[in-house]
Amino acid sequence: MGDAEQDETLGRIGRGEREVILLARELGGQLAVLLDDAAARRLARAEGLLVYGCAGILVLAKERGAISNVWRELEVLLEAGLYLDDRIQREALDAAGEVRGELPPLP
Repeated sequence: MGDAEQDETLGRIGRGEREVILLARELGGQLAVLLDDAAARRLARAEGLLVYGCAGILVLAKERGAISNVWRELEVLLEAGLYLDDRIQREALDAAGEVRGELPPLP
């Protein structure tokens, strides 16, 4: 993605996503950013930023023992109105070693 295309994309994404990317630029790209919008993610990656989405954060949380089940938490986010493409959901569940709808018993 060239500079002109990056600037054009920056003008089309939401204000919050734009602010995240601009702050990361200002800080020299030395931090990971949390973005779920596809255009914002492409732009951030083109700028060399490490990008996570909500699903990726849930996988990391499970790997670090902060949560026991990605699907349960993903389901809460989806019910609250977060849109995640089915492919992203499947990739997250695969990465977490889970199957959609298979929940362990509550602690």
